[in-house]
Amino acid sequence: MPQVYQSSSGDGEPGQTRFLAVTGPGTMFEGTEGQSFTSVRDGTSMTGVVVEAAPDQSVPWTKPDDLDIANDEALQMLLSSAENGLQVLFVDGSVKPVRPAIGLESLRNLFTIADGNVVEIE
Repeated sequence: MPQVYQSSSGDGEPGQTRFLAVTGPGTMFEGTEGQSFTSVRDGTSMTGVVVEAAPDQSVPWTKPDDLDIANDEALQMLLSSAENGLQVLFVDGSVKPVRPAIGLESLRNLFTIADGNVVEIE
């Protein structure tokens, strides 16, 4: 597995990645084609695209087993396992921490590209 797909914390099993693309309706990875930067009307610096999950939520780096925004259980598990916050990659390429108290609806809004519900995380 290329080094870039490994967590900086070094935990996790070999060949597993903790970096999950967020998929589903209204996200950058909606459908098979994905979205263009011009589709991100909520702002590229305010819209998340990838999240670092807990070690026990890692997936094989070659398997398209990402985080579905419509799956409440997966989102809740992500939040509950992030006691120090989530590391989120934003569309503009920045990485910012997101506090676990953000809640499901705001987390969903954070990953939605054009819903008009911009989430302030800082």
